Amino acid sequence: MKNGLTLTEINITLAKPDEEDAQIKAFASLVLNDCFLVQGIRIVSGKFGLFISWPRMYDPIQKRGFSACFPIYNDLSDLRSEEHTSEL
Repeated sequence: MKNGLTLTEINITLAKPDEEDAQIKAFASLVLNDCFLVQGIRIVSGKFGLFISWPRMYDPIQKRGFSACFPIYNDLSDLRSEEHTSEL
């Protein structure tokens, strides 16, 4: 990855859907460089397959949600690869 960033750990927990066709398939967290934890990642089933939904926050004043964190390089966006989602 660029700038010496290394993905050192990924934890994926399968969701327990209330419905057979639930969109959220799993929850994930990842650790970068053995020192920075990102939680609240969701693996979602969409129209074109599985994708990563990064953590979001809600602004009650503006009454809208926004991304709390997101990758600026494609390396982390590729977490939806078959390697990480094959068990879903």
